[in-house]
Order: sequence, then C-alpha cells, then structure tokens
Amino acid sequence: MKKNQLAFAKAVMGSFGWLTGILFLLRGTEAIMTNVITAFASALIIATVLTIGYPSIWNSLNLNRIGKVTLSSILNITAGLAIIRLLVPAMFTMIFPWTLAMVLLSMAIHSITSIFHRSSIEQ
Repeated sequence: MKKNQLAFAKAVMGSFGWLTGILFLLRGTEAIMTNVITAFASALIIATVLTIGYPSIWNSLNLNRIGKVTLSSILNITAGLAIIRLLVPAMFTMIFPWTLAMVLLSMAIHSITSIFHRSSIEQ
C-alpha cells in the first residue's frame, strides 16, 4: 500500500511541476491561482490513470487482452480529453469530434505495446 501511495505522490508532484511551468509560460502570472488549480487537477487525473487505472486493468482484472486494451484505450482518451478540457477548452471543442478515431488509434497502439511487453516478460 505504501508503494502505491508513494507512486501516486510522485506522479502528482512530477505532473504538477511540469504543468505549472508550462501554464506559467503560456498564460503568464496574471492568473496564478487558476494556473495552480488547473495544474493540480490535471496532475491528479494523470496520477490516477498511471498509478491506479493502468495497474488495476493490467494486473487485477480477469479479462482477455482485447478487453484490457479496450479499457486502457478508453481510460487513456477520457483522461486526455478531460485534461485538455481543463487546460485549453477551445482545443477540446476542436478535437472532440475526433474521439472515435483517437480511441481506435489508441487501441492499435495499446495492442502493439502489449505484444512487445508480453514478449519481453516471457524472455
């Protein structure tokens, strides 16, 4: 349990650090609190996906590889869209119609990486 908490904390702090820096570069210092809250919310989403979502899907669920790839892709795209909505709402409205294509591309990439990951574990 401590290992998972530490991984979550590292993911939040790392994501928060670079997102805060990017937001200050893009938006300036006029809306400091908004930048910090947006960066923290985005960091929580990233940490949840990386430290809870993916390990739960790939280690705990009793699904075949197609089910795991599908769930991972949907989780990945949903989290990405949520973060983009927080950071750049105008971009979200432009890319939202492409959600199905992004899910299909994500499924293809997750399938390929799961094959390589499985073969590296078996060696």
